[in-house]
Amino acid sequence: MIPQVSVLMAVHNGAATLPATLASIAAQTLSRFEFVIVDDASDDATPGLLAAAAQRDSRLQLIRNGRNLGLTASLNIGLAACTTPYVARIDADDLAAPQRLAVQAAFLDANADHVLVGARESVIGATGEALRMGRGALDWVAFRYLSHFAPAITHSSAMFRREGTKYDEQHRTAQDFALWLALQQRGKAARLDAALATIREHPGAISQTQGRAQQASAIAISSAALAGRCPAIEPAALAALAGFVISGKGEDIALLTRTAWAAEAAYVAATPVTLEQRRVIRALTVNQLLKGACRAGLLLPTASQLVLHRPVETAAELLAIARRRVGPAASGGRAAA
Repeated sequence: MIPQVSVLMAVHNGAATLPATLASIAAQTLSRFEFVIVDDASDDATPGLLAAAAQRDSRLQLIRNGRNLGLTASLNIGLAACTTPYVARIDADDLAAPQRLAVQAAFLDANADHVLVGARESVIGATGEALRMGRGALDWVAFRYLSHFAPAITHSSAMFRREGTKYDEQHRTAQDFALWLALQQRGKAARLDAALATIREHPGAISQTQGRAQQASAIAISSAALAGRCPAIEPAALAALAGFVISGKGEDIALLTRTAWAAEAAYVAATPVTLEQRRVIRALTVNQLLKGACRAGLLLPTASQLVLHRPVETAAELLAIARRRVGPAASGGRAAA
């Protein structure tokens, strides 16, 4: 059987959630895949679980690092072992919907100009309780715009073309953010409306254990992306905007808002957009500012400032954020994208 898709995972001490993740991949409706798993020197029950799974399913290819190398380097080791045109990422604490591989592979088959496709995600807690739903579909214009501020898709919802793809190992965290931007130098990207991935939030997740490093890396990536897109805007102002959106740092809401409007205008001026795409971009700008406001504890003053400029979009985004939070512990101090 010649595989159509490579599923790529790197795991370190993931025994608590690994069985459910493996089961979600085994249950895929697209059965012709290879599953490349890099065990990054786990010292819990992970090696045994992987060995048992590989005995049951010949599609699994196991690679074990002699020492802990970190996620980015481990992913590149696994990526070098992948053999198919398409690579689907999954983390050891997340889940794939049964139709995920089939739907995303069909999309890339039908859209030769796209190098990356993701999907809407559902978010659950450590014990499986529903927390919130991610946003819906993004076409390539909106995806590229959002990519200047934050990853437009979660890592475990991504499928990309393998040829010429490699993670940047200078980014030990936020490596997906950097890769999505790099891929879009080669082609288009999109986010599907279907919820094809389930993301688990728990104390052992990288976003929790390496939160500060991840934020610092993401701010640097966003600042560079914005500066490249908006050369006429002061880099310090763009860096402040990136810091506010990603970590909630910053209090001059009026200045941050003006910088966001200017960055949006620069993107629209350089990208042919339809009226509908323009509407989506305006809403994304508001959403990113509201995310930063939630993280900063400045939701009311920020919303008040935004209402002066974009009352319709602000009201719609506040309502959408509230609707996506489906569980009592959904916010975790953060706004849904």
